[in-house]
Amino acid sequence: MSRISELEDHRPVADRERRHGSGVHIASSTELYRGPWAVVRDVCCRRDGEEESHSHKLVFTRRGVYVKGVGHKIIVADPNHALFFNHHEPYLVRHPAPGGADCTALDFSAEGLLQALETEPYATGYRDKTPFARAFGPVPARTLQRMQRLRQQLGSPKPDLLEVEETILALLRDALETTQTAWGRGRPRRTARLPRARVEAVKLLLAQRPQDRHSLSELAAAVHCSPFHLARQFRGDVGMPIHRYLTRLRLALALERLPEAKGDLSHLALDLGFASHSHLTATFAAVFGFPPSSFQSRSQRAKLAEMRKILKA
Repeated sequence: MSRISELEDHRPVADRERRHGSGVHIASSTELYRGPWAVVRDVCCRRDGEEESHSHKLVFTRRGVYVKGVGHKIIVADPNHALFFNHHEPYLVRHPAPGGADCTALDFSAEGLLQALETEPYATGYRDKTPFARAFGPVPARTLQRMQRLRQQLGSPKPDLLEVEETILALLRDALETTQTAWGRGRPRRTARLPRARVEAVKLLLAQRPQDRHSLSELAAAVHCSPFHLARQFRGDVGMPIHRYLTRLRLALALERLPEAKGDLSHLALDLGFASHSHLTATFAAVFGFPPSSFQSRSQRAKLAEMRKILKA
């Protein structure tokens, strides 16, 4: 089966045989925070199936990849994208790679989201039942930092609730702003179905094997088009060239895996497809503004605080 054929198998539920029933595809969910208008969860997605969103939510993929089908749209969800879900929205999900995907989900109450969107200039197309006008948007470096910062905050013994709530709002604002900017930069409102499928197929291939040394010719051959057409279509649809997209994907995975690397940055660098420890460090610092060792020390402090909490229990 070709890459495009794999994606096309995610036709809308109404258009295809119901192979998976209505089984829940979430293997486990850990609640990190519950407030009056938002809930933060770490979610491990492992199984395929048809599902319905039980709230308005914003989901960040931290590790792994999955494919979401909603309506006639097919979306590859990897750490470079944030996904929006409207309450009662039916969708189909599939995990093409072993291990599934690890995500962080921000669930909003209808009233809380309404109040938040009323203050955001980027919240265009708002409707009561479908407040999120777009299904997904890009995740810039600052948003990755904020998302991981939120998880660190919530892992501390006594998180600052004011800072937590403001970080949640900042993540929502970031996602709305970057999505609106991406969709409003002049690309067509409707991308031709075949080129769009090519782009999503390439994103899926990169997310499944981010550590590989990919070439434009090989990627183009995998989706049955010329390298020239693929490079133009990818940049026009995603807003960046393929090599930069792959680098951002590797950095997102590095940010997720740094706390467990235990100082072994050379192994992490090679495992993610960087040429060396110094290559990872330089690229990481250029994008995030600080070296990976600095992020590791912050994460270790958060873990020590959690261990002290356990010892006192």
